[in-house]
Amino acid sequence: MSSSDWYASLVYQECEDVQDTQAQDGLATLLRGLRAVCPAVAPEGQADWKVAESAYYALSSSGGLADTGCEEGNGYLLLEQLVTLHREHPDARFHVATGDNGTFGRC
Repeated sequence: MSSSDWYASLVYQECEDVQDTQAQDGLATLLRGLRAVCPAVAPEGQADWKVAESAYYALSSSGGLADTGCEEGNGYLLLEQLVTLHREHPDARFHVATGDNGTFGRC
């Protein structure tokens, strides 16, 4: 699996494939959090909020990700926003909106 395959898996909500066996340190933590939160945007999906929050807090307490590329930056922003929204609205259901407007840039 190439280093950005995990990003395509995230975009297409193939949550079990959000991984990179070569990932270390911050990227490994980010991918663990994204794999846990990914089902939140899938129909009938159930996120593992405890794992997602743990990964997000580990990353944010260490200053986020250093020297990130586009995919990593978008992944971190997604994790941050979903964890924050879940904390504020724990019963909310999420869905993927399409279009060019929004916070996330194209990679």
